[in-house]
Amino acid sequence: MSENNQTILSGRIINYKLNFFLLIFGRFVSELGSSVFGFALSLYVLDFTNSAAAFSLVLSFSIIPNMLVNLIAGSFVDKHDKKKTIVITDILSGIIVLTFMCMFHLNPQSILMLIVFKVILAVTQSFFGLAISTSIPNIVGDNNTARANSLFTTVGSLINILGPVVGAVAYKTIGLQYILLIDGISFILSGISEIFIIMETKKVVNTDTPKKEGFLSGIKLGFQYILKEKTTTFFITITLLVNLIFSPLSALVIPYINYNVLQVSGIQLSVIQGSWAAGAIIGGFLMSLKKDTFRLIKHVFVLIQAQAFIMIMFCFPNLKVPFFESRWVITITFSLLLIILGILNVMQNVPLYTYFQVRVAEHLRGRVFAVFNVTIMLSSTIGIWVFGGILEFVKWDQILVVSGIIMLIVSVLLSKNTYFKKFNESVE
Repeated sequence: MSENNQTILSGRIINYKLNFFLLIFGRFVSELGSSVFGFALSLYVLDFTNSAAAFSLVLSFSIIPNMLVNLIAGSFVDKHDKKKTIVITDILSGIIVLTFMCMFHLNPQSILMLIVFKVILAVTQSFFGLAISTSIPNIVGDNNTARANSLFTTVGSLINILGPVVGAVAYKTIGLQYILLIDGISFILSGISEIFIIMETKKVVNTDTPKKEGFLSGIKLGFQYILKEKTTTFFITITLLVNLIFSPLSALVIPYINYNVLQVSGIQLSVIQGSWAAGAIIGGFLMSLKKDTFRLIKHVFVLIQAQAFIMIMFCFPNLKVPFFESRWVITITFSLLLIILGILNVMQNVPLYTYFQVRVAEHLRGRVFAVFNVTIMLSSTIGIWVFGGILEFVKWDQILVVSGIIMLIVSVLLSKNTYFKKFNESVE
């Protein structure tokens, strides 16, 4: 954290360092438990059903509620005490998992029960995630928000690497029921640690929020705020456009190219898949060392253009160079490019996310983030559908080259936008 490690508010000393430690401890414990459980659950469903359709069904019932509930959760989070929401939803998640553990013991072969459990847990975690993301400035202070986001990115990426490994080992050694026990306890421990966070409440002046507001009105307010704040609208548009291409790139295109076309082994694919997360860890660490990550937004289009060039460089196997025929050379080269891509992606995303957290009015932050989260999920889903369909009819290298060129052209055009120029002048 920065030199502004504490402040005094209404006679209370708010220690940002202690707040951050409690928050990151809670998130690490609960998210690692969730990652371990999520991977173990996927292995269990595949072992039990031997069906990819059943597996995708269980997964989809954790994503769909997340999208729908986010819109409802936005208004709720803005109207209620964020700290209480964080603590209660974390502890409630633990109770839900432990309850499911008992039910699973009685009926371990019910897919319907798995789906119901995933839906209920997804609902509580939607409220938790939105409350956390909108209260980071209140927990660590505005000046420390960018560093906190950087370290959260590092921790999240580390969990993405550790979770599946630990989950696979735990599934084979102790079984899903004991994993549920550990996951439930981890949620409760996380909630208990968050009780000791002293959250700063910023004074709200002149809000236009109606006292009695329905869920649809809350969604409308979120959209209205985004459309009114033109600079915020501009940066959200950038995020959505980039996500529309890079999300399917990492989730679909790269795995498909390597496993189905270049025919690397399962182990080699796991190395490639972990490389983006490794790059994100490095990027998050580097960003946490910077005092003023906010100014990096001025260079957002340079970072996007660098990522576009790397996207084109993924076509290297088609150069017909004998050196690139080795599967391990392909693996290592893809991994190195993905590490660089992960670093650049974090350097692009952390300042933008921090901008949304700091600049969006607190009394509307939940609604705005709800709208933002749902549009991000939609853009990712649409991108995966589009790229999945195109891969059936178009050569993979042509897709990468055209996508890279489109990103280059769009970034050059957007860099000349009036709102972006005004923003640059404001941070001089």
